[in-house]
Amino acid sequence: MDGLNSSQIIWQSFDHPSNTWLPGAKLGINKRTNTSQLLTSFKNEEDAAPGLFSVQLQPSSEYYLWWKMTEHYWTSGPWDPKAKIFSLVPDVKLWSLKYCESGLYSAHWGCN
Repeated sequence: MDGLNSSQIIWQSFDHPSNTWLPGAKLGINKRTNTSQLLTSFKNEEDAAPGLFSVQLQPSSEYYLWWKMTEHYWTSGPWDPKAKIFSLVPDVKLWSLKYCESGLYSAHWGCN
């Protein structure tokens, strides 16, 4: 919040995650602004600078793990809306995958 204007939001951690995905936070793609939220690892335990790996939700409804944001390293596989799982990681359940006019978002996942 802006100290001078308490109704003016300057930054929200749920809309701009860094290295931790909190329950209820969004990870997705905003079609209006052509931006995406992604998680990026730390460089190492002592250095919080951006690391080599990032995870990002793709328009195809798959999660991609990127190495140096240039090389596709891993994918979750396609989303199965009936089972609420990604085909290549069935033990990880996603509690919410939402398609909106403005974008595609997921929130709060966990392992069985």
